[in-house]
Amino acid sequence: MDTKKEDQINIDALYDKGYEYQMDEEWTAAAKCYKEAAEHGHVKAMEALGELYIGGWIGENHEKGLMWLNKAADLGDADACFALGDYYFHGYGKKPNKRLAKKWWQKAIDRGHEGAARFYLKYC
Repeated sequence: MDTKKEDQINIDALYDKGYEYQMDEEWTAAAKCYKEAAEHGHVKAMEALGELYIGGWIGENHEKGLMWLNKAADLGDADACFALGDYYFHGYGKKPNKRLAKKWWQKAIDRGHEGAARFYLKYC
C-alpha cells in the first residue's frame, strides 16, 4: 500500500476513534484523537475539536475553538461555517455579532449545509 494512502487511513482512524470517544462522553480522549488528526490536516477533526473547546467539553477555550473552526472553514467545511455563525449569533460571553453570524451562515449555505438556511432566514 502507498505510504500516503496508508497515512490518510491512519488519520481517518484517529478521527473515527475520537468520534467514538465523543459518543461515549469521554471528552479528553476524544480531544486527543481529534487534535492529532487535525494537526495532520483532517478537516472534520478540526471542526470537532473546535466545537469541543467552544462547548466547554474539554475546558472552555474560545480562542482555541475559533482557531480550529476557522481552519476547518478555510478548508471548506460547511459544519465549521455553521458553528462559527452560531458562535457569533449567540456571542458566548461576548456581545453577539449578527453581521458575522450572517456571513458564516451564508458561507455554510454556499457549501451545502442544509440547516444553515433555516437559521439564516429566521435570524438574519
